[in-house]
Amino acid sequence: MITLAKKDYRPIYDACWNAPRRIEEMDKYSVDIQIMCATPILFAYEKPADQALACAQLINDAELELCSHEPARLKAMCQVPLQDIDLACAE
Repeated sequence: MITLAKKDYRPIYDACWNAPRRIEEMDKYSVDIQIMCATPILFAYEKPADQALACAQLINDAELELCSHEPARLKAMCQVPLQDIDLACAE
């Protein structure tokens, strides 16, 4: 469960980080391709730019690794630190 301000935000489970489980669920619901993206509370918009960049890099690397297991079906949506245009463009 992701928690925000001590309140449940949304459940998370193994299909969020386990490529074979994600593909299994996609097949179950007849989904051919999925764009993987972090949930908005992980975007770190409220943090300084350098911290938001570190979060973005961590999430982007994890998404790319996850998608590498089924590159024809799983695609990663890049996260960038919008606080700083130069850092965002570099990422």
